[in-house]
Amino acid sequence: MCRWRWSCATASSCSATAKRSSMAPETNSAATPSTNLEKCMSESQALPDRYVLTGCAVLAGDDLDYLEDGHVVVEGGTITAVGRGSGLADVERIELPGRTIVPAFLNGHTHLGDSSLKELGFGSPPGTNLLWHPDGLRFQHMQEMDRDDRVASMRNGVLQMISSGTVLFADFREGGADGVRELREASAGLPITPLIFGRLATNPVFSPDEFAANTASLPNEGVSEIEEILDVADGYSPVWANELTDPALSEAAQMSRDASKRLATHAGETPLYRSLSLGRTGHTDVERIAQHVHPDFVVHMTSATNADIDTTVDAGLPIIMCPRSQEGLGAGLPPMVAALRAGASVGFGTDNVMLTSPEVLAEAQYYLFASRGRTGDTAVVTADQLLRSLTIETARALGVEDTFGSITPGKGAHLVCFDMRHPNLKNSMDPVATIVSRATAGDIEATLYQGQVAAGVLPIEARP
Repeated sequence: MCRWRWSCATASSCSATAKRSSMAPETNSAATPSTNLEKCMSESQALPDRYVLTGCAVLAGDDLDYLEDGHVVVEGGTITAVGRGSGLADVERIELPGRTIVPAFLNGHTHLGDSSLKELGFGSPPGTNLLWHPDGLRFQHMQEMDRDDRVASMRNGVLQMISSGTVLFADFREGGADGVRELREASAGLPITPLIFGRLATNPVFSPDEFAANTASLPNEGVSEIEEILDVADGYSPVWANELTDPALSEAAQMSRDASKRLATHAGETPLYRSLSLGRTGHTDVERIAQHVHPDFVVHMTSATNADIDTTVDAGLPIIMCPRSQEGLGAGLPPMVAALRAGASVGFGTDNVMLTSPEVLAEAQYYLFASRGRTGDTAVVTADQLLRSLTIETARALGVEDTFGSITPGKGAHLVCFDMRHPNLKNSMDPVATIVSRATAGDIEATLYQGQVAAGVLPIEARP
């Protein structure tokens, strides 16, 4: 297990170096902001094995109970106690007045493979194939990229997540087993947990006639490719229901379950998902996913009907929504409020780095204001609900709620320390609303992963 350490002196000097680098013209030198951040992560000192964060506000438990004068005790990377007051007297103390400690964020859906293609096709007219295999712009460019460049750009995306408070992400990785291996390499040794869902590199799998008949099983080549993916990935993801026939969807899902791996897929993203599925099979894509795949969670549901949402709720399928990318693509604002009112569990993801930054807090911020603008209702969704969607709800969707998602004894010490003394956060009348509506990565004093500082710096003395 990687234990991350960071001393005050190292963090301060690296931060200054990164700022200087960011103002300088880009050169072939390795001293870039991203490499400086990574250097800071590796050249660091340890927090004590046992300590208490005290004198700070804490959002405790799955319900984010606000403890104005709270403490968190950490031992061996695990939270052992949370409560009001100063905490244990016989534990090394880290005094944090003016700070608020929240659960670290989880990014429920990324596509890091296009990290080097930011704003590719930006402003293209409607109907432009930006994303779809095999002819979409991103696939054309990704195929032309050098492997090392692709890995390096994905690593930069992972570093950006860490610096903005994310400790776990779930990526739908294109390119079959080789694509999974690339992302493993890109995230290796960093203070973050990757959950990688592999995808078939071969596409389309079936001919138009086979899709129309909807009876064909997975071909041997498809079976072999999924087996190879499952050997190296945390899970498998069909792109959408329309990628496979119904028998093939069931077979692929069973292969994943037999391998004790996760399952997830896109569903209900655009009207095409529904119309193509209905035309081929007489059933919507959401119905087919629920019946033939029954994944751990579905992603998007932007164009879902109320009946589609009810189908996911009845099937017990959590939903990961990505408001910024969907709005940027012109698909619309995901129906988060409707899903919540129907009883769905809803988390957040950032989707393609090509389209949006991988800073998941920005998803909650965008949705907060966009939902008010659409409905005219300033109480349409609460800050608490949005923060739960960034933390415990996404943890539940990904099946990691025993370790991630809340500040609860027994869980990993995955924490974000916001400095409420910063000008952007100071004088808050509602700290949770302030964090959800206006906080940025620049307001994060430190992110802790497994009880050690992953990014930023805590105000303690450096130790040998």
